[in-house]
Amino acid sequence: MNHELISIENGKLIKNGITIFDGLYLHIYMNEIAGIICDDIQTKKYLNGFLLGEFELESGRVFVNEKRIFANDSVNIFPNIVTLIDKKSKLVDTITIEENIFLFSDPSFFIKKRKYENRFEALKEKLGVNLAADKKLSEITSKERIMIELMRAYIEKKNLVILDDLFGYLQKKEVEEIFSVLLNLYQFGITFLVRIGFEDEYLQKINRITAIKNNKTISLIDPEKTDMQTFARRLYFNENTIKLNTKKKIHSFHHKHGKPIMEFQNVSSSILQNINFSVGQGALLKIHCYDDLSCAQIVALLKGETKPSSGCIFYRNGLYKVRDVYSAIHQGVCFIEECAYDSMLFYNMSVVDNLGIPCNEKIENFWMLSKYPESIVKQMKNRMREISLNSQIKSQKSYTLLQIVYYKWFLYFPKVIVCINPFTDVDIYMREIVIDMIHQYLERGITVILVTSNYYTVDKFEGETIHISKGKQLESHPMINKK
Repeated sequence: MNHELISIENGKLIKNGITIFDGLYLHIYMNEIAGIICDDIQTKKYLNGFLLGEFELESGRVFVNEKRIFANDSVNIFPNIVTLIDKKSKLVDTITIEENIFLFSDPSFFIKKRKYENRFEALKEKLGVNLAADKKLSEITSKERIMIELMRAYIEKKNLVILDDLFGYLQKKEVEEIFSVLLNLYQFGITFLVRIGFEDEYLQKINRITAIKNNKTISLIDPEKTDMQTFARRLYFNENTIKLNTKKKIHSFHHKHGKPIMEFQNVSSSILQNINFSVGQGALLKIHCYDDLSCAQIVALLKGETKPSSGCIFYRNGLYKVRDVYSAIHQGVCFIEECAYDSMLFYNMSVVDNLGIPCNEKIENFWMLSKYPESIVKQMKNRMREISLNSQIKSQKSYTLLQIVYYKWFLYFPKVIVCINPFTDVDIYMREIVIDMIHQYLERGITVILVTSNYYTVDKFEGETIHISKGKQLESHPMINKK
């Protein structure tokens, strides 16, 4: 019988007056790869925080190594045995890869540095990791950074590693390489808890999946015996939610006549080399980057944070000249950032106030005349029926917050919307909201440019796709059909 590393029974957690868990059951066994799927991104974040020892349960039973502990003991025990690997790097940029792996577990590292050069090579061979020791931290990919953090978890003798949404920011091949390392590592006593989406591949490598809905555990799934896409549709969607259709893709509403609204002509920068594309009014363009640097550089050019070293960017009837993101907005080019529900709202204001913030930049005396906020309420009452538009932002669910971000630009009505990694750190409801909102943008004649490093984002939408790898534009991608 498998040995239980961590077990939670009937866990309850309340934060800021909001119930996060009420009936959490979680059983994590040693030497396995477990999965977890949540219906709410906030539930996922609090679960991670609890397992990292950031707070304790209000009630419930907690077991570690099959021994019950007091609830308040988890904040002292969990940090020593659990680590989290997600999109945010935990590495120190000012030291080497070897130092990041060994320094925090062995204070004598600097004295015995040569000894650890050999140890690093032995560790790579043992875990099946291919990584150059002399590579600079600024040059590593997300996949390599995860490899380094996995090696450090092994050296620090962590028992449980939480891997959060790998498919949200890695390529398919990179995830395969990560899972290859996981299969090596769990033979050495490390357990993994992987947050998944129901379309994720490699589910056959996961031993069991815990499903959480409405703040409680509702099912334990064997992925080898369950069609996860069918399961998720039945479990998480009903007539009152956005209908999930995994086969339906959004068609972009191309305006066949007239000049492109935005065009890159042989654009080069410190990272990019001779990038060429154009997009028409009301059309959808997907820019799929295979590395974070290329993705960041495309966004920086569109925001005006960097200038082309050669080539030109054209917008509407002339050159695209912007100083920063604010001047881009004034010219009708707006941006929706990663994790927009966290970074693009004012939590001390109401829903209608947040919706009207961009319009204030376009309409003089917007807040002085009541007819403008009233107009927003009138336009939005049929689109956001489930909430009070005069209620506070902080009382809303994450998927509602995401809707507010997209609708505020819908009301502003720009020429172009740039969506940056729109499927990063979202739950399954939020992903469907993103798809629906982009459809609404296109129907209204707003041009949408998706800049993403995630293959599944690309696959969800029809339209032209530009592929960029290490700054170079690729002619095609074998896994994506040409439209």
